[in-house]
Amino acid sequence: MPLRDNNKAWITLERPGMFEVAANLLAQLTRGASMQSTKRLFLTCLATYATAIACAKSERETPASQQSTTTTSAGGSTSTQSVSTVSTTTTTGSGGSAGEASTSSTTATISSATSGGSGGAPVVEDPCAMNGGAAGAAGNAGAGGIPGSGDQVFFEDFENSAERWENSDGTTWSITTDAETGSSVYGNSEVINEPRIASVTNACFTDVIVEAKVKVLDFPGSSTTYFAGPCLRVESSDDYYVLGIQGNGNVGLIRVSGGSRSSLQSDGSAIPDGEEDDVWYTLRLEAVGAALRAYVNGSLVIDDTDSTHTFGSIGVCTSNADAVFDDISVTLP
Repeated sequence: MPLRDNNKAWITLERPGMFEVAANLLAQLTRGASMQSTKRLFLTCLATYATAIACAKSERETPASQQSTTTTSAGGSTSTQSVSTVSTTTTTGSGGSAGEASTSSTTATISSATSGGSGGAPVVEDPCAMNGGAAGAAGNAGAGGIPGSGDQVFFEDFENSAERWENSDGTTWSITTDAETGSSVYGNSEVINEPRIASVTNACFTDVIVEAKVKVLDFPGSSTTYFAGPCLRVESSDDYYVLGIQGNGNVGLIRVSGGSRSSLQSDGSAIPDGEEDDVWYTLRLEAVGAALRAYVNGSLVIDDTDSTHTFGSIGVCTSNADAVFDDISVTLP
């Protein structure tokens, strides 16, 4: 029934509940108030409760994986974000057993701002969903917990086998003995004008440092398209960066994308004239964000940027070169 003029009536609704409680309290609290004031207060209460009901209904209908969260920025403005979860597979070192790997599930969070606040661009955490632990690399990434900056997470000297490596289609890589050092080395003797790559299985890195000893046994010519060296951010046999000793005696940073090769930068001072063959060199390639740095025997020779490839495995690569590799390591920058 409607409010009476004496402002002492109980208000009865068709569906009892919070509406009735609020109205009864309102009637008691406004005794002595004017009819107009009481109505205004009631309408305000009614509108507030209706809004709460609508929000509760919206929340019930929204999947748990896409719930909204509200945060307040430092400046005081409020930002509502939609958050969903993505399940990914992480491969980590076993913490002591060489060559073993364990698989676990981790969650990468993708957030996008929908109103107010700062930001606006989606943020994806670590596309590899891991940072170290390349296929159980002799336990380097296990016992000490999550590896950090400066930690070596992979090492290969080929003294036991090359079972952690996979070759690109149609290529032949094998372990041989180096006549100079007597140690086991890994190489590809196919001398054709097409990149041949071998990469580590079950490994993925974003920011990473790869270092390898490289010795070219033979170049059929002096072209810059002839090269041999370590690779990183290997997404496939057609997509990666390689730091290579080249047929003309230079050291070059090369991007392979969709199978096409592009020279990003080269240096002609690191290798003495005529000593590109049958000499061991230590090549080091670093990738941190878009920054790419290359070293020969510890000296910085190339400092460049490129954002084409952002994650992937590590490997070794040759093109029109008979070359061998040894002591390959991966370190976190």
